[in-house]
Amino acid sequence: MVKLLYTGKDTNTDENMERIRKLGYNVITHKDEKIPLNEDELNCEVLVTIDALRNNPPEKFRNLKFIQARMVGTDTIDMGKLKEMGVVYCNAKGVYDIPISEFVERFLELSLFYGLSSPLNSEMICIFPYF
Repeated sequence: MVKLLYTGKDTNTDENMERIRKLGYNVITHKDEKIPLNEDELNCEVLVTIDALRNNPPEKFRNLKFIQARMVGTDTIDMGKLKEMGVVYCNAKGVYDIPISEFVERFLELSLFYGLSSPLNSEMICIFPYF
């Protein structure tokens, strides 16, 4: 059975993890990517992660064959080392394109509708507190 390590605070739902198990994977989870992985976790063949490689360099993984990143960027990843190790790396390129473009479009529409931009200095008033 192929060992799959799924990292990140959300570590997905039990239902989704069960689906992955039914595909023949031995799924283990590691919630805090800031904490170094243990020996068992470093023995995985498949890694599904956001940022586990920041604190766990690729060379620590003895059996790693495939990485599915849950992010787009690769700036914290030693891509040369992964290539040297023969590890296939896939990222989440394009996964946020539609939601972000829809958000920007709606924000601009709301801004125009409610007059939330200042004609004097072109500053936008942010109506969404999480920005």
